[in-house]
Amino acid sequence: MKEKHAHRIRYIMLLLSFLPLLYFPLYNELFPLIHKRCTDQAHVNVPFPKFDLKHLDKFPKQFSDYFDDTLKIKDKLILLNSLFKIQVLNLSSINSKVIIGSNGWLFLKNDPLNYYQNKNPYTLDELDSLRTILKRRAKWANDQGLKFYMVIAPNKHFIYTEHLPSEFHKSPGTDRTDRLIDFMKYDSEVNIIDLRDVLLQHKSPIPLYYKTDNHWNFLGAYYGYTEIINRVKKDFPTVGSPIKLDSFKIDSSEVRAGMESMMIDMEEWYTDNRIKLIPKFKEKGMDGKKMNYKFDGWFPYPDDYEIDKETGDSTKPSIVVIRDSYTDFLIPLMKEHFKRSVYIFDAWRYKENRNIISKEKPNIVMLIVLDNAIGGITLNDFLEDQKID
Repeated sequence: MKEKHAHRIRYIMLLLSFLPLLYFPLYNELFPLIHKRCTDQAHVNVPFPKFDLKHLDKFPKQFSDYFDDTLKIKDKLILLNSLFKIQVLNLSSINSKVIIGSNGWLFLKNDPLNYYQNKNPYTLDELDSLRTILKRRAKWANDQGLKFYMVIAPNKHFIYTEHLPSEFHKSPGTDRTDRLIDFMKYDSEVNIIDLRDVLLQHKSPIPLYYKTDNHWNFLGAYYGYTEIINRVKKDFPTVGSPIKLDSFKIDSSEVRAGMESMMIDMEEWYTDNRIKLIPKFKEKGMDGKKMNYKFDGWFPYPDDYEIDKETGDSTKPSIVVIRDSYTDFLIPLMKEHFKRSVYIFDAWRYKENRNIISKEKPNIVMLIVLDNAIGGITLNDFLEDQKID
């Protein structure tokens, strides 16, 4: 009897201990102890819903939206949920688009993961479409007396596989990049530069990619740059050899975590390493004449659409690069090797941009694309092809 009574007391004590937690959010609304976190983003407050007896069916949803929007402790509850699931269960609690890897590494799901796992291998039709597009671009460039290169940058899934959870293994079969390169091997006019091997060869205690962002860092970009310049040098010797790594001071500092930590609302709990290469030499590549090319659409980074660099060295070739954000850290390195280099970031469309190339009249046209974004070339090429024809 005494044991039953003691059990009942423990049950009541446990219940009472939870009641303050359950009612604290409501108490905090009436008597704020914890205030809602402010953000820099524009925000429109949801108004308190009108209680209308004739339309009661709408009120619960409207009140739920209002409460969700105004709850002062909401971000703290989300953070606690994230901490529990990430630190205890090793799961992403907020956003299913992020994988929690080992040793503080975060990886994107969806397209980057599917590409790495080879879940949707290229069909013959897709490969044929890509080959047709790339051959057409190379032929047009060759007809203008230009050389065409395609550079494929790998996602960090390929380079830091060891930090992915074991369940995210690669599917059997040839991966998509290898299959594309094999499919194109007899098309000598399309010069493909694959950066996977050089990055794998130079893995070291210093990471080549950000742990909490999808991009490579300056050191990863450096090794990609060496592969690009060494390949281009075979056709254009005056570009010179890649700048040696010991010509830079390698600066490392701890910084706020990147995009993937923000996607799981954990940027305050993760940090990352920023690697900077600071030149010990006097740079020749400076900001060049901006042509103010017009972009036909909306782009969140308008200042990045056209970047122009010049060395003034007439012995070197000139280049137009159609790029994505992976080229950001390549620009400070590549600019030293060309008389004029123009970098076009056309909102991940990877278009041919004949109008820009025709006006620039470069010696080289280069397409730099992240591996899982290659399919976007086909998707965005059709409309441009119609304009050209």
